[in-house]
Amino acid sequence: DGAENSEAFSLPQAVRNAAAASMMASILATSTPALAEEDALKSLESKLAQRDEGIERLQEEKLRPKLKLSEVEKLERDEIQTARITERLKEKQIVAEELKEKERAKDLEKREKAQIEKEEKETKAKIQRELDAKKAQIKKDEKAAIDEARRVEREEKKAAKDMEKNALRAKTDEERLAAEEASETAFNAATEKAEAAILAAEQRSEDELSKALEQAEASKEAAAERAELLEKAAADKYEAALSQAAETAERAEKDAVFEEEAVEQQVVATVDAIEKEDLIEENASLEKAKEFLGSAWSIAAPLVIPGIFIALYAVLASFSAPRPEPCLGAEADEVRKIMGRAERTKTARANMDPWSGEAKHMVGVGTGAMALLAVLMSSGPVSGFVSTSPTTLPARNAQRSQRTLSQGTPSQPAQPSATFGRATLAQGVAAVAVIAAAGRRRAAKHIGRWSQVARCAAKPSAITGKDPLHVIISGAGVGGLLLAKALSKEPTIKVTLLEQASSFQRFGGPIQLASNTLSTIRDIDEGLFDELMKKFTFTGYRRNGLVDALRSEWYCTFDAMKDAADMFDLPYTGVVDRPDLQQIMLDAIPEGCLSNSQKVKSYEVLPDYQGVKVQTQDGKEYTGDVLIGADGIWSATRAQMWNEAQKGPGSGCTYSGYIVFAGETIYQPEDYFDVGYKVYMGPKRYFVTSDVGRGRIQWYAFVAVAEGEEVPSDPLEKREYVKAAFQGWSSQISDLLDATPANTVEDRSLYDRPPSVLKSWADGPVALLGDACHAMMPNLGQGGGQAMEDAHCILQKLKDLTDRRQVPDALQDYYRSRIFRASAVQGLSRVASDILLGTFTFPWKAEEGLSAPYGKGRGDVSYESVVVNYLRHILPGAFTAQFTFLYSFHPYKWSKEEVKVLVADVMDRHKKEAAEAWQRRQDAVEKGEVEKFEEECRQESFFALVAQVAGGIDQK
Repeated sequence: DGAENSEAFSLPQAVRNAAAASMMASILATSTPALAEEDALKSLESKLAQRDEGIERLQEEKLRPKLKLSEVEKLERDEIQTARITERLKEKQIVAEELKEKERAKDLEKREKAQIEKEEKETKAKIQRELDAKKAQIKKDEKAAIDEARRVEREEKKAAKDMEKNALRAKTDEERLAAEEASETAFNAATEKAEAAILAAEQRSEDELSKALEQAEASKEAAAERAELLEKAAADKYEAALSQAAETAERAEKDAVFEEEAVEQQVVATVDAIEKEDLIEENASLEKAKEFLGSAWSIAAPLVIPGIFIALYAVLASFSAPRPEPCLGAEADEVRKIMGRAERTKTARANMDPWSGEAKHMVGVGTGAMALLAVLMSSGPVSGFVSTSPTTLPARNAQRSQRTLSQGTPSQPAQPSATFGRATLAQGVAAVAVIAAAGRRRAAKHIGRWSQVARCAAKPSAITGKDPLHVIISGAGVGGLLLAKALSKEPTIKVTLLEQASSFQRFGGPIQLASNTLSTIRDIDEGLFDELMKKFTFTGYRRNGLVDALRSEWYCTFDAMKDAADMFDLPYTGVVDRPDLQQIMLDAIPEGCLSNSQKVKSYEVLPDYQGVKVQTQDGKEYTGDVLIGADGIWSATRAQMWNEAQKGPGSGCTYSGYIVFAGETIYQPEDYFDVGYKVYMGPKRYFVTSDVGRGRIQWYAFVAVAEGEEVPSDPLEKREYVKAAFQGWSSQISDLLDATPANTVEDRSLYDRPPSVLKSWADGPVALLGDACHAMMPNLGQGGGQAMEDAHCILQKLKDLTDRRQVPDALQDYYRSRIFRASAVQGLSRVASDILLGTFTFPWKAEEGLSAPYGKGRGDVSYESVVVNYLRHILPGAFTAQFTFLYSFHPYKWSKEEVKVLVADVMDRHKKEAAEAWQRRQDAVEKGEVEKFEEECRQESFFALVAQVAGGIDQK
């Protein structure tokens, strides 16, 4: 085998094996024993094996005559990189071993020094103890000598006193005097003798103590000198160890560098041989490349050619299209004075129209054609609407090549794309393609599991009027309330609605209900729909659309909104105050089925079709046959079902990158009854205004804000923040913001989640509804509507059940029936958000030519502005498809005459209520009670309630 393999190598196998063995032996010989640790050896052997395999691959590629040069170069880079990584690993191990040796020597030096210091300390302590003992003995001897002297003194003085007593007994005075003198002499002599003895004892003690101290000091000096000599010897030993470790590491590094250079030379030589063979086959490769390009063009042509024709259509349509109509949206000066508004600031306006007449038209047409030609010929992403960055294509290729060469460097997280192009379309198509198959697989899995449970069930449980199906609904939002109303109408279903709020209060502003939502409500209950129409305002039949915020002109209208409703004979999209809708639904549900202050915490699926046990946060338990989790985007039911966090990074809900500010005010623009809503568009943000009934205008400001970036908390500062964000846009925006009471301005971060095509909304007797499973961006106004469609579908699946064993399959069927449409609406909502916030900019106008009358980057000629300008002729078709799809679900259908009468009745009331509201405002201005009037009109914040719920989850 070795002989056969050696023919494929530039070096004989035996030589290579010997080199590898030599290198390993050198490393092991020059390293300390710690280098032989198992992990280090395995890592090094792995790198060497990778290098050898790479060289073998290079040599094997020599036998392939049609290898591409790019592949050879890649292999060369890979194998050289592997060799260098191996060298760096060895160098790191060498450096690490050198450091270990130095640390080991340092530790040894520390231990020796510590031992020397310990011995020195013990020696000095022993000397001190001997000195203390000597001092005690000297003191003891001195005390004994003094005591002896005192004893002798006492005896002698006693003898003297005895002599004195004898003298008193003398017969003559002379004898007595002589005896007294002798006694006194003896007494004094005894005292002097005792003092002399004491002095002698003290002197002797002092001499002995001095001698002991001298001996102790000499011993301590000797111990210190010995310790110093030992420390010097330890330091010399440490320096020698460091020098030896450095020399060993240097020799090992030289060996590693030499080995790496040899490997690189071998790889380069091998690659040179391969490249020579590949150059011979270059012409054949080029011919194959031409054939491939021809095949690719045959596949791409059906997509590219229609795109070119669509672009040409947009240009041709722009020649015959009427001039954009001015967009009226501000209060007239007389109305402003009546409503008590401040006077507008007078600003001088430059002449924005440098040309006129026929010359302007010709220049515009010519410039438009050149601009479109430049766009089509550009190297930018023409299949998207806006280039992701000003970086040119060659620069991006260079950056990509640089990233390829710098292996081992972790890639930085991608920034959010500002385009809607191939990626977004491809993701959408892929999502739609996966939905059906994934849904079927998921459903089949659940059906099989619950069918198995059915076969093992103890006994069947029939659903009858006496023993109805008990459905527990968690969350009394619009979806939960409508589901409660729908199910409560069925004689075989009992409903319990659990709501975390302690009581229902009037909060929140208007909510949009589209035509498909109105049809859903009407199909569920006619009385509920009739009560809704008493508070409703239609906007969809009026003019709605996008507005050029720079020029205050209509950019593109949503005529498709009205046309799609007319096609299906549906009432038009409109708005209703959230408190009114909530009250209407609360009044519609049966008394006793709603329980407040009951926040669902968890649930437990019971065996043998006994249903589900629900636990609330305050410790209560409810048992039912079905649990529907309608508890919003931070759903506890979803968190348990899908085994994920209720809120945060693991919840599946992601921050969209946008914050929406909202406010409303009583306002009387010139086009109040003619326009439903307008979207003022511009770069990275847009501003929406809508008639919401009773003389009011509500506005939404969508602004791209990085996650974690702070926004003002004070309402007045919020309003100023929004004004600053839209500075330089249409004066209609600033007028409306100035007219908005600061205490009505609120904000909310927008979250959504991707379609749950791989996760079923149902698990046994438990299912999800609304934002709990398909939270979406608000751009299409379909969030609440899709929740109501969920409720309608659940009703259809549960109302005809006859046995509790059918519940799991019915809920899985609900998921299968809804996943495609709900996912598509989720995708459309996110795409609409990305287009408006990431794609649109101020459009360029052909009649303005190449000038920049509004300033550089504001509607002048650029790739983005030119594309956005011609996009206005393509969008109507997209809007038609969008609204046709949205309104295609309409379980209840009216006649055209019924719709006409319904809209007329509602809008007559709307006009009366608007006139009354404006009159009340005028009366408040005349009385000087404007602030009191605005406070009375203010609703509690729905955004604040949402933030409060989310905050409660965070604290939990």
